[in-house]
Amino acid sequence: MKKLFAIGLLATTLLFGASADSSDSTNSLPQAALDFLEASFPGLTVASVESDRNEFEVMLSNNTEVDFDRKGNWEAVKSLISVPANLLPSRATNYLISLYPETNILEIENNANSYEVKLANNWEIVFAKDGSFVSKDWDK
Repeated sequence: MKKLFAIGLLATTLLFGASADSSDSTNSLPQAALDFLEASFPGLTVASVESDRNEFEVMLSNNTEVDFDRKGNWEAVKSLISVPANLLPSRATNYLISLYPETNILEIENNANSYEVKLANNWEIVFAKDGSFVSKDWDK
């Protein structure tokens, strides 16, 4: 009976463990992700790393979340306070500074052909990869 219980427990652990995200250390992050974190968030430490087959979700010590693909390319940065504007091309950064000088960026999504930026004042702005303005929308 004990063997049957142990086999059942092992099978359940393997079944659920294989499908669940795993919590890893920074050792599991690709070098590109580590380089990005060091350059973009100096002085902050990694609080946690969650990974699955296709991506990594990193939580920093200031509660900023950074999502990476499997190769370590950043896909999104989210914060309750502020995301650094220098993650965008200078053209996009200049646009934001000139039109929204006192408004924090709360999220940047790095898509294949664009950057989607969510501001604290509820504007969502899309920039092309070269930083040129594409569109903006009010998100209430």
